[in-house]
Amino acid sequence: MFSKLLNNFTTKLYIEISDKCIKVINLKTGITYEDQPLIALDYNEKGEETILAIGKEASLHPNAINPFSHPRVIMDNYKMAELILRYVFKKAAQKNIFSPIAIIKIMRKFDTPLCDIEKRVLCDLSANAGARETIILDDINLDIYSIEYEKLRENAFCCEERIKAWS
Repeated sequence: MFSKLLNNFTTKLYIEISDKCIKVINLKTGITYEDQPLIALDYNEKGEETILAIGKEASLHPNAINPFSHPRVIMDNYKMAELILRYVFKKAAQKNIFSPIAIIKIMRKFDTPLCDIEKRVLCDLSANAGARETIILDDINLDIYSIEYEKLRENAFCCEERIKAWS
């Protein structure tokens, strides 16, 4: 009962990821963020990483990284992908007191559907970026604006929390 109530107040973010673009739509407010999936870092005098720019602005830096650009897999730099996803969550979710629900669709075409490992990586990435729950749409073409949330969960790969390590 509480989880259904919580889901009604939780922001749902629809995220399309490719090696050329990352697009996030807040399904409640319609706020859309779209940019290149690039990040540029620098190191301060203590050797700590600092973010110089994310998105198109990062392309102006020679050390820009695209963590979603790899010929065989969905990403090749987990840490940078997490930083980008955290940034776009903030842009699209704005001031919401609950962690968002992320609905992720990989827009690149591969020879086969995503394997369970790739889906788990996306779930973990999304959780580390701040999502309470992640739904992966792989080879599923649904109208995310009109489908009911429970129906969406039934038709897609869903993970509510990170896998807990055995004690």
